[in-house]
Amino acid sequence: MRTCMLQTHSAVNQDLFRLTLPNHTKYADRHGYDMVHLHRTYDEVWWGWESLVLGLLTSHDAVLTIGSDVLFTDMETPLCYFDDETHGVFVQEEGLGYPCVNFDLVLWTRNGAQQVIERLRETRPAYVNHRFGSQTGMTMLAKDPAMRNLIKVYPPQTMQGAPFCSYAGSWKPGVFALHFLGMSNEKKYEGCKKFLETGEIDWRRR
Repeated sequence: MRTCMLQTHSAVNQDLFRLTLPNHTKYADRHGYDMVHLHRTYDEVWWGWESLVLGLLTSHDAVLTIGSDVLFTDMETPLCYFDDETHGVFVQEEGLGYPCVNFDLVLWTRNGAQQVIERLRETRPAYVNHRFGSQTGMTMLAKDPAMRNLIKVYPPQTMQGAPFCSYAGSWKPGVFALHFLGMSNEKKYEGCKKFLETGEIDWRRR
């Protein structure tokens, strides 16, 4: 399965991008995945990603969208572990409890991704003015029972652990990835740096 990891970043998290890139590169090299890095403005990060994913799926079987605030903690598990060859999009349940599904760790496959994106575009009037853009629309679809045959939602900690201050202890060794979301870029940088250097997480309120 030819797979690509698509990392989109902006000037506001350039330092974080440089910090976590070796971790992402190590994982991609371990499994023979292609990597694409796209530098965009902060606003563009939230819009227009659909065309990028669909474009990559013309030459790849799967695309993992990943952000700079994500670290792989399990280098051995390949992305095909999450692909059940039935659904088109694979997301983490933890994200559904927040305003939006964060695209920083979503697996898109040829087997239905285009149908999900087409549906997302159809529902755009319902979320077009939301600050998180189409990520909010994805949340709507992921919660829609009619989309269960296209969007696979994994239980907490299956794909990622997120060290929210209100979820202290929600990460544990062995989870696939660690995601420092819901905090400032400065705190994300501090959290990623500490974990890379010590393997520890600071659970203080951020």
